[in-house]
Amino acid sequence: MVEISSFRGIFGIMRELLENDEKFKKFVVSRLYEHYFDFEQIIRLIRNILSHTTTADLIIKNDAFVKQRDFLVYAKNPIVSFKFSYANYWKEWKGNKEYGLDITIAFTNLKEGDSLFDIISLHQLYILSELCYNLCEVFRAENPVKKPTKSI
Repeated sequence: MVEISSFRGIFGIMRELLENDEKFKKFVVSRLYEHYFDFEQIIRLIRNILSHTTTADLIIKNDAFVKQRDFLVYAKNPIVSFKFSYANYWKEWKGNKEYGLDITIAFTNLKEGDSLFDIISLHQLYILSELCYNLCEVFRAENPVKKPTKSI
């Protein structure tokens, strides 16, 4: 349950930041380029599943994905594919050139009773969490908070 609570916090905050902080959203778009939409859809789905379930096996309910699925079917593409390697998009990256994520979700195949872990592996959830953390850290480094000056 500690993992689930951690994921709930990470993906919930990421969704809130993307929806409510325009500067942060522009930064994430600039880092993920054409992958941004798929990234956002995956974050939304995970956050919704984690918000609507209380069991350790993370069985999904219809209200966690139906509206999003309908939006994607009628307005976009119901297959969300997020293939991201750090080496291709991050000038700061010094590690393995293959390191990254590969998550594909066919929203039309989702059904109530599926487990989040059948849709996205635990390993990929950890790597996605790491990406969220890295996005926040690079954003903070590039946009330091100005401390208020003391007036006499």
